[in-house]
Amino acid sequence: MPSKDALQRLIDGLQTLIREHLALARAELKDDARTMGRDLLVGAAGVPALAAGYLLLMMAIGYLPSRSRPLRLTCDGRPR
Repeated sequence: MPSKDALQRLIDGLQTLIREHLALARAELKDDARTMGRDLLVGAAGVPALAAGYLLLMMAIGYLPSRSRPLRLTCDGRPR
């Protein structure tokens, strides 16, 4: 049967292990959150360029039918 001293050292070692494990988990979570925030900002910085590109694409697609079939007006301004 183990002595009280050995049992106390085992309990202290387990407490230290758990305490250090929790501290490491907190540090990793903080680092992961910081990295995720940085990645989110970088991704959000590209949204205006993406929206402008989408707008230009939609305008170009809308312009295509007028290129293939020009609108001809009569002298009084009404389409033929």
